[in-house]
Amino acid sequence: MAETIMSWQSQSWPTSPAYCNLVTLQSITGCQHLGRRWLLPGGDIESRSGSAQARLTNASDLQSQRITAAQKELDLLTTLLACDERPISDGEARVNTTTNAQTLALAIHNARRQRLPLGNGAPRISPENIQQAKVVQQHLIDRYIAEGHKPVGFKLGLTDVRMQAALGLDQPLASPLMAGWQIKETTLDSHELIEPRVEIEVAFVFSRPVLQPDVDDATLLSALAGVTTAFEFCDSAYAGWPHSIAEAVADGLSFGRFMLGNTLHKVDPVSLARLTAKLMNHGELVAEGAGSQCMGSPLDACRWLVRQRALSGTPVQAGDVLLSGALAPMLPIRAGDYLSVDMGHLGTLECAIN
Repeated sequence: MAETIMSWQSQSWPTSPAYCNLVTLQSITGCQHLGRRWLLPGGDIESRSGSAQARLTNASDLQSQRITAAQKELDLLTTLLACDERPISDGEARVNTTTNAQTLALAIHNARRQRLPLGNGAPRISPENIQQAKVVQQHLIDRYIAEGHKPVGFKLGLTDVRMQAALGLDQPLASPLMAGWQIKETTLDSHELIEPRVEIEVAFVFSRPVLQPDVDDATLLSALAGVTTAFEFCDSAYAGWPHSIAEAVADGLSFGRFMLGNTLHKVDPVSLARLTAKLMNHGELVAEGAGSQCMGSPLDACRWLVRQRALSGTPVQAGDVLLSGALAPMLPIRAGDYLSVDMGHLGTLECAIN
């Protein structure tokens, strides 16, 4: 076992292991792929993965070199698992079982942790399989929670009804937010992300739970502490960004980081529907949009999320944040950018990209 680990550790990986095809993996590891199964020296993939994970769990008792070796073995075994259900002649694996959903969630998690995107070696979801993508997303979120991340709300995607119609959808999509993803300074370290992009959004903060799905305006407004401007810095575990909406859903709706304005404003339904937003980079206008592009009004998007959470039995809670959807096109960003957004009565927000 030790010799095998060190031989893997000594390899110079040109990219993430997830990029490697079957031939590359076989040449590096000395393993054989027989039909749909890998043949490894010293045990099957599951037992070897469990062994590597156990050594990492007891990392305090290990020397640094052994920790590195165990992590490299676990990462590589994760990649082997991602390929495990794929016929050798097929370039893609289809995620259609609970095991495969968990495997893809782990591959996405590792890609984000290593900041190395998934290539064609990872299992893929059929573009039309949104429901299975939601299963993968839940496994991914469960991993973050198990690591100690705290859910603090939700983000919405595809709130532009024109985009929904073009993609054959009749409602937006949602994914949880974690506290550790919030930027509380005025800078974003772009090196923490793979291929970041920015959206400008209206953010709501809840002051109390909303338990019933049929919520009227008065109840909804009374449950909101206020509304503010927001940047959402999106990212993707997939090389070149997702190939389908299903992949975006599986990847937590391309989450990354988010930043909220410093001031919560009283929610005015009329003003939100008429809201205009401008995004500048170093003072130059690069994108603009309106509240009406977000399901008619960001407040309508908020109502939709409240209803969906209540119907699911996991209603929004006091303190939850909702990023209600993009008001303008998503744009790529890079180190050296200086972004500012102006949303009229909701104020401005600025962020330097490092």
